[in-house]
Amino acid sequence: MPPGQGERSEVLYRMEVLSVLRSSPSRVNPGDTIVVRSYALSQEALAPGWIGVAHLNPDPKAGGPEARRQFIAADGDSLVANPPGPPALRWTPKVGGGAEWGAE
Repeated sequence: MPPGQGERSEVLYRMEVLSVLRSSPSRVNPGDTIVVRSYALSQEALAPGWIGVAHLNPDPKAGGPEARRQFIAADGDSLVANPPGPPALRWTPKVGGGAEWGAE
């Protein structure tokens, strides 16, 4: 770390799960509240209301009955903010009934 940058501190976030892309043994579902441990400089901490993708691993320091809902941010870019702007999908009605999601 370059001089003057400061030391990284442990940060705990309470996050609401909006969707799950991949969940093997964690069994996390949308709507669940989880605890995520990460390390950040004070100016890197996530703002309240942050929405993005979190790449997580089970937290080896977790204990107690809620241990299955405690995670640590994986190495690298583990907390990635969504880009600004509208979602890249739209709902399209089909001729003859039904509808489907499609990329814009």
